[in-house]
Amino acid sequence: MLYDYTSLEEGDVIVQNGANSAVGQAVIQIAAHNKWRTINIIRDRPNKAETVKQLADLGATHVITDADFKNRNVIKQLPLAHLGLNCVGGKAVSDMTKLLQDRATLVTYGGMSMQPMIIPTGAMIFKDLIFCGFWLGKWNMENSTEERIEMLNNVVRLMKEKVLRPPTIEPVLLKDFQTAVKRAQEGFTGAKQVLALDEESLAKIQEEVRVYAHA
Repeated sequence: MLYDYTSLEEGDVIVQNGANSAVGQAVIQIAAHNKWRTINIIRDRPNKAETVKQLADLGATHVITDADFKNRNVIKQLPLAHLGLNCVGGKAVSDMTKLLQDRATLVTYGGMSMQPMIIPTGAMIFKDLIFCGFWLGKWNMENSTEERIEMLNNVVRLMKEKVLRPPTIEPVLLKDFQTAVKRAQEGFTGAKQVLALDEESLAKIQEEVRVYAHA
């Protein structure tokens, strides 16, 4: 999504919603590595300061909440983006268009709100925005095995270089899956639930998390 839809140069801006998701965190880190700036939109939440710090530590340039779109002064201070990444849909898309420059591209890869995208007529007419969709399954079908391997090798290389770090996880024993499901449904946890088959697997995951956190 960062490379196939537009050509970004050093200093260019990406705006994305769902910024604290696994994809959002990866975008922040890859963008920072390429010296691209990011505007990261998250849902307003009780632990906002903690989430803002987490994303800033990953390299986020700006972090705002969906509630900030009601404050024109906040929005006016932000740069306009060349590329938008949308995984929410609904009114969130209308908000994002305010932060896109003329002829910018907005790529939709999810619809967590389960609502149709709202695209202002003015944004289409006066900004002449470009709207695209991304589906990994289609990308895999349209690209050769060699191209897919090259993409995966690039991701692995970034992880080995500690440029790209995985999201925070909470390992849970498989037999306690109901706890993991309940935890995942709570919202605003800041961690992904990972099931371990047995105590040995759980201990290995916990050790890998500890080592990676201090790497």
